[in-house]
Amino acid sequence: MSKMNHSSIRTLTTLAILIAVILVMSFTPLGYIKTLGLEITLLHIPVIVGAALTGPVGGMVLGAVFGLTSFFQCFGMSWFGTTLFSISPVATFVVCVVPRVLLGLIAALLYRAFEKLAGKWGGALTGAITTVCHTVLFMGLLALFFYRTGFIQGIAESLGTANVFAFILAFVGLQGLLEIVLAALVAGALLPVLKKVRRACASRFRKIIKAPRLGVPFLQSLQAAAPAAGPMLPHRRAPAGRAPGLRPGGLRPCAVLLSPADAPAPSARPSHPPRRDSGTRHARLRDRLPDGWG
Repeated sequence: MSKMNHSSIRTLTTLAILIAVILVMSFTPLGYIKTLGLEITLLHIPVIVGAALTGPVGGMVLGAVFGLTSFFQCFGMSWFGTTLFSISPVATFVVCVVPRVLLGLIAALLYRAFEKLAGKWGGALTGAITTVCHTVLFMGLLALFFYRTGFIQGIAESLGTANVFAFILAFVGLQGLLEIVLAALVAGALLPVLKKVRRACASRFRKIIKAPRLGVPFLQSLQAAAPAAGPMLPHRRAPAGRAPGLRPGGLRPCAVLLSPADAPAPSARPSHPPRRDSGTRHARLRDRLPDGWG
């Protein structure tokens, strides 16, 4: 199995596990902390971790799953998302999905840069900066499509803001800071551990794949390792019509390596003496008896 196949299996396994985590968090209280106006989301954390482990494509896949689950919340599960969906379904889909796909892409690129520049702090910096980018993208698209609507204007008046920038800062507020801190702590703690685990599992998997198997391939590898040892010969002669050292189930376990000099030639093998008939044998015995006994 090639190195590319090893990497593909490892990436697909990581994506499958993290997608399952995102789905579980999306439809349980683990994924959203609901407050007035906006939900504090924790689903960006597995996207950041997965993007750092699997790269840009894997990060975008995880971000798309996050965005689709967020859009699904607009069908009666979230009053904020349901209201936005009633105003414009297409704009709601863009606001829910596009920032999350870009979240995975940005996280993968930032982690590649910070891993070389910041070392062990690369995960924490990636989590914090990626969360800031995600918040800016989400709130920017929300303000772009819905700031002029009566729904958002009512929230802006309740917050006492006079322009869009003040609305974004007041709307995010402490919620955004909590998301940044949580992402930095979790990503910074998990990424070094997960990378070590992945490397250990990959090394163990390669050893299992490369381990020699008993049977014909194994003995052929022994023969290739010792080309001067000669052919493989059995301890006893094989029955007629069957290859030496073989049986219907495979190679006999009694096969040994013999050098060509030690291998007996067919003509030099000992043969049984010819059987004499009974008359000749009696004659020889009679000759050995003393006189008068025969």
